[in-house]
Amino acid sequence: MPDDVVFEPLLYLADDAFELKMGIPFNYTPTHNYETQSNKAGWQLD
Repeated sequence: MPDDVVFEPLLYLADDAFELKMGIPFNYTPTHNYETQSNKAGWQLD
Protein backbone atom coordinates (compact mmCIF):
# COMPACT_ATOMS: atom_id res chain seq x y z
CA MET A 1 0.00 0.00 0.00
CA PRO A 2 1.49 3.38 -0.94
CA ASP A 3 2.37 5.65 1.98
CA ASP A 4 1.01 8.81 0.33
CA VAL A 5 -2.59 7.60 -0.13
CA VAL A 6 -5.26 8.82 2.29
CA PHE A 7 -8.79 7.51 2.60
CA GLU A 8 -10.43 10.10 4.86
CA PRO A 9 -12.31 11.68 1.91
CA LEU A 10 -14.29 8.43 1.68
CA LEU A 11 -15.90 9.32 5.02
CA TYR A 12 -17.67 12.25 3.32
CA LEU A 13 -18.69 10.48 0.12
CA ALA A 14 -22.25 9.62 1.23
CA ASP A 15 -22.84 13.13 2.59
CA ASP A 16 -21.68 14.70 -0.67
CA ALA A 17 -23.77 12.33 -2.78
CA PHE A 18 -26.89 13.07 -0.72
CA GLU A 19 -26.37 16.81 -1.09
CA LEU A 20 -25.82 16.53 -4.83
CA LYS A 21 -28.99 14.46 -5.29
CA MET A 22 -31.32 16.22 -2.85
CA GLY A 23 -29.97 19.77 -3.01
CA ILE A 24 -29.83 20.04 0.80
CA PRO A 25 -27.04 19.19 3.23
CA PHE A 26 -27.07 15.82 4.98
CA ASN A 27 -27.01 16.75 8.67
CA TYR A 28 -26.57 13.68 10.82
CA THR A 29 -24.76 13.18 14.08
CA PRO A 30 -24.17 9.53 14.98
CA THR A 31 -24.83 8.33 18.51
CA HIS A 32 -21.27 7.05 18.84
CA ASN A 33 -18.23 8.90 17.53
CA TYR A 34 -15.87 6.43 15.86
CA GLU A 35 -12.86 8.61 16.68
CA THR A 36 -13.40 8.77 20.44
CA GLN A 37 -14.11 5.09 21.15
CA SER A 38 -17.30 6.20 22.92
CA ASN A 39 -19.06 2.88 22.19
CA LYS A 40 -17.08 0.80 24.69
CA ALA A 41 -19.73 -1.95 24.77
CA GLY A 42 -19.51 -2.39 21.02
CA TRP A 43 -15.73 -2.85 21.10
CA GLN A 44 -15.36 -5.34 23.95
CA LEU A 45 -13.37 -8.45 23.26
CA ASP A 46 -14.83 -11.79 24.28
